[in-house]
Amino acid sequence: MAVAPESIQSAFPVADPPGVDSRLLHAALDASEHHVLITDRKGRIVFANQSLAERHGRVRDELIGESVEQIMRTDNHSPSQLEKMRQAMRENRPIRVVVQGVHSTGRPLWLSLNITPILSSDGRAGHFVGIATDITQSIEDSRIKKELQDRVESREQERDRLALELRMAQKLEAVGRLAAGVAHEINTPMQYVSDNVTFLSQSVDDLANVIGAYRSDREHGDEVAAAVEADYLLTELPMAMQRARDGLKRVTDIVRAMKEFSHPNSEARSSAEINKAIATTLEVARSEYKHVAAIELDLGPLPLVPCNVGELNQVFLNLLVNAAHAIQAAGKDVTTGRIRIATRHSGADLEIDFEDNGCGIEAANVEKIFDPFFTTKEVGKGTGQGLAISRSIVVDRHGGTLEVHSVVGTGTRFTIRLPVTPP
Repeated sequence: MAVAPESIQSAFPVADPPGVDSRLLHAALDASEHHVLITDRKGRIVFANQSLAERHGRVRDELIGESVEQIMRTDNHSPSQLEKMRQAMRENRPIRVVVQGVHSTGRPLWLSLNITPILSSDGRAGHFVGIATDITQSIEDSRIKKELQDRVESREQERDRLALELRMAQKLEAVGRLAAGVAHEINTPMQYVSDNVTFLSQSVDDLANVIGAYRSDREHGDEVAAAVEADYLLTELPMAMQRARDGLKRVTDIVRAMKEFSHPNSEARSSAEINKAIATTLEVARSEYKHVAAIELDLGPLPLVPCNVGELNQVFLNLLVNAAHAIQAAGKDVTTGRIRIATRHSGADLEIDFEDNGCGIEAANVEKIFDPFFTTKEVGKGTGQGLAISRSIVVDRHGGTLEVHSVVGTGTRFTIRLPVTPP
């Protein structure tokens, strides 16, 4: 049987609003998607709207007079929640809880349940109204949003990890490429030093013989001095010593440049001299360009710049090696090849140009050269990581820009702009 509107009236002994029939209120409650329940003080159900009955898969008439505890069994009320609700009802005060239930169809259901006491004239609650709002979609949206956020964070972490691996791989590639050249650069002055030290050693022995001969017999000393060409030795010895010192200085410069170039790669930034960093890179990479191109330097006065100089050294090396390869690809050598490096302070930025007169880049490839693993070099010549990592270092990590201008058959110019005060 249907629930009579009088059941609501008996629960709320108040007059209907002007012009509003109890049946109309009853229909409105049934039309609501919220679950509405009214109990007396003993917890017996005196009203349930259609939405609540459907949720539990029950006939609404069967719910009237039933204990509300029967309804609450299908909801995941924790013992602490139940005790909070009982305490609030004993104290005649409203309470709100969020519970998880199950729809009659079997799907999970999240509800925001508000319980409000209806006070009589003596201040006691004669009835309680429970209104439950289905917040399943909101909970699901929050869950999906969190999953998406976690997925984005995971992908960002993966991207950062891959970027780090790419930077390390490219750096290892650069170190491997330079190792043979640096070894040769060190070997040449060391051979130079070795030859001069051998000459010095032999000359000292000869001069010792001359001195010994003079001490025993002056005439014999003159003969020995003539035999070993003492005058020649006295002329050449200072020059041999100077050549040995020059060779050792060359080795020292190379080792110092390698030490500065391989500055530990960390997140910390420090004030650095960009011109000095370029000079260091030129020293380290000399074997890459010395037989290919002449270097033209136009380094203007620059302020110190807070940066990760180790990363910028890597960028300078990439651009320098690319320029040397482009000149070599154009069939030029040290007599015709040219690499121009210029620096200047322009407003709030530093500008650094690496310009070559090599083969240039096809217009169709200019937009692709910063893509990871894209390369125009022959197989085995490059991995296509250098420019992608260089752009990431300049743009993402230093807030600058890296631009390229190239004409096929004429050459290429890369321009780096770094903010004097990094963002």
